Amino acid sequence: RGPPLSWHDGAMALSKKLLSRDEVVVRHMHTHIKVLLWRIIAWLLLIAAAAVGTVFIPADWQPWAAIALWALVLVVSFPLLFIPWLLWYMHTYTVTTKRVITRRGVFRRTGHDLPLTRISDVQLVKDFSDRFFGCGTLALQTSSDDPLLLRDVPKVEMVQVEISNLLFEDVQNRRDGIGKVKRMPREIRSPGHDDALLIDGAQNVENGAADRFYNRSQPLRGFAEDCFQGRCDVG
Repeated sequence: RGPPLSWHDGAMALSKKLLSRDEVVVRHMHTHIKVLLWRIIAWLLLIAAAAVGTVFIPADWQPWAAIALWALVLVVSFPLLFIPWLLWYMHTYTVTTKRVITRRGVFRRTGHDLPLTRISDVQLVKDFSDRFFGCGTLALQTSSDDPLLLRDVPKVEMVQVEISNLLFEDVQNRRDGIGKVKRMPREIRSPGHDDALLIDGAQNVENGAADRFYNRSQPLRGFAEDCFQGRCDVG
């Protein structure tokens, strides 16, 4: 089965240079736009008020009064909307086939990289407003009892299912790998040698060949590999 399709919410996707080999982006997203909703409404009201004010400015005050008014609107817009929007845009969550990545900050970037193998549970929290907007908070539980919180996640239930599926596939792949094992629980001795070779019995096999092989006797390596692959007769 091929890799999952990538999905990007927004233009700022994670650079391929930051991905490891065979790692695929499943979902890249910003926090929900609701965090900026009241600011957008306030900014639109500010624009409307400035437009009305421009109309009612006395003719003898024109054009300098209008220029001063719109300059004031521009200055107020930076802390009201522009800067918060930039911070929102730079705050991203990325889910890949190997980890969950968070990044935030404009000049100083911070974040977490949480491998999927460390996640033991994915909890969903939604308050009343979250249910209205279709977002919520995901708590990624780890063995250290220090969950990674993803706040204001859009389409939060879908993201929860995707992460759960990735965790399930990771567990299944590990189980499938354990299933492809040949076990040799007894000691193998080579004629003419007193050294005992104990084969671990949990070696992974890929395409019918041993991927890794450990032993305690260097002179017996070739003999042990032949036995591991069934090409010798061990009494």
